[in-house]
Amino acid sequence: RDMNLALGRRSGKFCYSSGVWEEIYQDVKSYLKGEGAEVRGVLNPHGKIGWWYTCQDGKYVSISPHDGMVPCECEKCKAAYDKDDPGNYMDTMIWSNMAKIGNRLIAEGVPGYVTQTAYQPYRRVPDMDLPTNIIVRVCERGPWSVPYPEELKREYAEIAAWAKKLGRKVDIGMYPCKYGKRVIPNIPDLSPWLWGRYFKDVSPWAFNLYPESYTDRFMYRHLDHYVLSRIAWDPNVDPDAIIDEYFRLMYGPAADEMKAFFKSLEAKWTTGLLSQGEDTMWGPSFNVASPEDRWNKVYTAELLAEYGSLFDAAVKKTAEGSLERRRVELMRRELLDPLVGEREAFVELPRRLAAVNFDFSAGKALVLKMLGEKAEPVSENLRTEVVAEARDDGLFVRIAAYDPDLAGASAPERKLDDQDVWQDDGLELQIDPTGARREFVHIMVNSMGSWADLKHQKTADGGWSADAKWDSGAKVEVRRLSDRWNCEISIPSAVFNDGLPHKFPAEVFRRRVSKAGVARGKYNWGPLSSNACDFDRFGTWEISK
Repeated sequence: RDMNLALGRRSGKFCYSSGVWEEIYQDVKSYLKGEGAEVRGVLNPHGKIGWWYTCQDGKYVSISPHDGMVPCECEKCKAAYDKDDPGNYMDTMIWSNMAKIGNRLIAEGVPGYVTQTAYQPYRRVPDMDLPTNIIVRVCERGPWSVPYPEELKREYAEIAAWAKKLGRKVDIGMYPCKYGKRVIPNIPDLSPWLWGRYFKDVSPWAFNLYPESYTDRFMYRHLDHYVLSRIAWDPNVDPDAIIDEYFRLMYGPAADEMKAFFKSLEAKWTTGLLSQGEDTMWGPSFNVASPEDRWNKVYTAELLAEYGSLFDAAVKKTAEGSLERRRVELMRRELLDPLVGEREAFVELPRRLAAVNFDFSAGKALVLKMLGEKAEPVSENLRTEVVAEARDDGLFVRIAAYDPDLAGASAPERKLDDQDVWQDDGLELQIDPTGARREFVHIMVNSMGSWADLKHQKTADGGWSADAKWDSGAKVEVRRLSDRWNCEISIPSAVFNDGLPHKFPAEVFRRRVSKAGVARGKYNWGPLSSNACDFDRFGTWEISK
């Protein structure tokens, strides 16, 4: 068995109406009795016999489903799903079976605990009783919900209800981190006042607090973690007093300026960049301002100038060479300078994009390079050449992808429009039929000729939504030769609305993947594009009839 409760492997999903619960129980029982993984034949994610980290200290086993739950479509599961709340359709299925496992362990005299999350789509407090050997982690958005009273009230009520149901304190998991839409580099996401307020408030119900708090710079989180540590040590402390003490001891005479800077950063991130949250199958999330609003309305040039003035004043108040002066300079270097640089990069991007052009006149071929800004030419036997031509019936693109080991490439035959084709050895062509950078046609082709198309459209937060059901009407043909595979893509003129423009944003990506699933190289054209969905940074093609 390469997939069981102890692994929680991400290679698939369980059918929870199957006999999997018996397998889960037997695995839990085996581990808690102190047996080795070989007794049940448990494999770790590396394919070797061994318990995974979801089993801890011989006392605890997590049997939480993965993130990103996809509903099982078998008839038994569909009949068992809760119908009153589509967002929590697995409540009864998960918690009734958790109760059975916990009670059965107790009845058979097996010591230890099973742990479970209260998480989408099974987060509601169940009606049935839960035995004492079940530990629950209640998953909430956390400190960044504080500015939103209704959301905060809901979170506190849910945590309190779970503690009441269990008759004891709960574990609380939260997400004040850069994840998903919030993965925006060089913008400080610190929020120590909100961390202090939230963790102080929930401490009566919590025996453990786990904020997923990853970010891109250590300094963005140093004060947040300090505040949490102090509250964890003594829940009776005053969080605001802790923070005031920090500024006084760290920056001395410059405390007021530094405090004003930190306070503004917290407000700009949590109520300027972020807005009201939402629940997703990947956990609690937040809406995010678009790049245009981000830099034109939130982190404006005027605001960053004000920040610079605060630091100038802080430097003047501290003695040259002093610890306080050096700390002020450190925070300027770590918090303000990257923020200023990120805004400057946004302002500069249109000019940089304007310089990324390729003219296909006279049949000139575009040649891909290794992915990244420091891209280098690749060897001739891995060369990828792209030729594009405007025709009366639309756009024609021919790509020659050289490969000395085409037989070793992973390119399974797939049904038309199988969206997983992006994982294969293959190519991705993206074009903007309008030239306005508001929508993109995306065609993915693997080296065996399987392909899919979809359309991406710009969303209000600056991201992109994908319509996989959209049909481009394109024609794709792949021919495999001894040293390469050739791909011809014909996109009909109807895709271009008012006709194919002379200039339009476009990009080609190539991915080489071995049959063992190992990436053997990634290539593209534009030096500013970091991946196949980095639409805002695509260069421009010029094509004349």
